[in-house]
Amino acid sequence: MTRAETGPTCPVCGSGVWTIRFPATTDRNAGVSPDDLRCTSHDLGCHGDIVRCSDCGMLFNLPLPDPESLHEVYREVRDPSYLGETRAREETYRRTLRQLHEYAEPSGTLLDVGCYTGVFLAMAKAAGWDTQGLELSSWAAEIARRQEIGEIHETPLEDFPVEPGSFRVVTMWDVVEHLPNPAEVFRSVHRCLQPGGVVGFSTHMTDSPAARVMGTRYPFFMEMHVVHFSRPTLRRLLAQEGFEILAFRRHLRILRVSYLLEKIRYSTPTRAARSVLEWLGSLPITSERTIAIGGTGLVN
Repeated sequence: MTRAETGPTCPVCGSGVWTIRFPATTDRNAGVSPDDLRCTSHDLGCHGDIVRCSDCGMLFNLPLPDPESLHEVYREVRDPSYLGETRAREETYRRTLRQLHEYAEPSGTLLDVGCYTGVFLAMAKAAGWDTQGLELSSWAAEIARRQEIGEIHETPLEDFPVEPGSFRVVTMWDVVEHLPNPAEVFRSVHRCLQPGGVVGFSTHMTDSPAARVMGTRYPFFMEMHVVHFSRPTLRRLLAQEGFEILAFRRHLRILRVSYLLEKIRYSTPTRAARSVLEWLGSLPITSERTIAIGGTGLVN
């Protein structure tokens, strides 16, 4: 579809003119459920219409969900499968933490937005940070609290009652793409940060080779990912909210081999192939072995 439409406004520039860039790959109309919002969701490449802002080029889902309604669904998310990925997540965050420490030595206060079960927070605290977390999922927040890694607040960042300049570092790993109001969120991040503070985050890039080649079937086009940045649109948003970009880094994701095979199995059309993948995933050699996945368009 190439005709410009008007309606929902762009979450970056506020324009109400857009065109459909990637037509829907699913016809589900029941609305988003807690299962759709699990970190371990298998709905890769399943999405409604994704539109492109005619003014700034930002991609976003149509319609964008209401933030408050979305927050209520997130509170109900339970994701026991995620617990099996803890060691792989630790390997991912070990590299991410090293990159963060190139710009902020480990001392002072750190807030992790969307901390889920607290894997990154535990590693940051062990490295010397004074940590706190924000997490909407009551299930995940309770697991994080058991680790004694600082206060875990079940509130959106925009509503977080904190004094301006309270944190030296704010992190948001695989979070910003879930937020229908990213400009407001980064405005809140800026308020939380000390002068000269650092924000670290990861997300997928729609101008990456993987996204360009795969098009509408790009795996990170999902119903729970509601905004989709390119480097130009991300630069625009960060500049307008008062940030200076220090670096783009490739974000490597460490996964258990069995978990990766499970993801592939759910998107495989033939029963025979699914059976083979299920068998491979059940082998002892794949249950704990991990693999680094790059080239997917993730950056931090």
